[in-house]
Amino acid sequence: MLPFFNKKEKMTEEYKTIDFLKRLVNKNNLSFEQYAVEQFTDINAMQDCRLDQQEYQWKSALENDRLNRYCNILPFDKNRVKLADGGYINASHIQTPTGTSYIAAQGPLRHTVIDFWRMVVEQKVPVIVCLTPEIEKGMEKCARYWPEGDQNETLRNNDGVMVELQNVEKERIYKKADCMVRKISVALSRQNEPVQKTEVVQLQFFGWPDHGVPNKPDKVLALVKLARTFYKENRPAVVHCSAGCGRTGTFCVIDSTETMIKNGLGPLDPVSFLTDEFRKQRTTMVQTPSQFIFCYVALLQFLKETKQL
Repeated sequence: MLPFFNKKEKMTEEYKTIDFLKRLVNKNNLSFEQYAVEQFTDINAMQDCRLDQQEYQWKSALENDRLNRYCNILPFDKNRVKLADGGYINASHIQTPTGTSYIAAQGPLRHTVIDFWRMVVEQKVPVIVCLTPEIEKGMEKCARYWPEGDQNETLRNNDGVMVELQNVEKERIYKKADCMVRKISVALSRQNEPVQKTEVVQLQFFGWPDHGVPNKPDKVLALVKLARTFYKENRPAVVHCSAGCGRTGTFCVIDSTETMIKNGLGPLDPVSFLTDEFRKQRTTMVQTPSQFIFCYVALLQFLKETKQL
């Protein structure tokens, strides 16, 4: 792995991220891909070593297996999102060196939709970035948790929790980012407790296959830019795909690397650094070599668009 700088320190002239990326992109494609694959292999090895440590345990997840979409993508106990009553949901708090915070979550199951909305309300989430369709290749990847059209929806469970959902505005397609934009009003009520109300924007991105990457990074970069317009200080953005690691991790790395460069923060290779940092907070963030390489491709495109490369 490359040496990293203190994430709170400004980079020196000798080791600027942009200079490093220029040298990297000037190599032939084979050298670039070889470098990326080697980095990804090292990151996988470090993750495997960490999972044997006491700090990286998922006891709560194993005790709630019916609430997990996949048996191998689970939140660590140390930073799992806890519902107000201490209840379990497959979601992880993700902190970044830039100050942005995310909640990386699995796509809700049909019987966890209410818990998903509880999390959104309790954590004061301003925006949800959805990176998966409901159905992909004939398999459910995410239960529909948002209301359709102008219909109000009311959800109830056996514990006396009720969630009322309503589209505040007509959903619209934002073509530049290839996503659907929905503004949803949420009212959460429990027996003998005041109603909690909030509004949240959901951005549902199309064209990102499971375990794969989009053909080009331009629409993902537009999605990142759009999502940022809804970020609120000290309020996490929810990012989810199906498992909450591959596409989710890739989005978070691209978003955070852009911000690090804008703020002049190290390290030398932010893609490798952030992928490893995020995997300390949720397993398998950026799941495949192609997703890892796509992070570099997107970052290089961002630098070209902003005339830094």
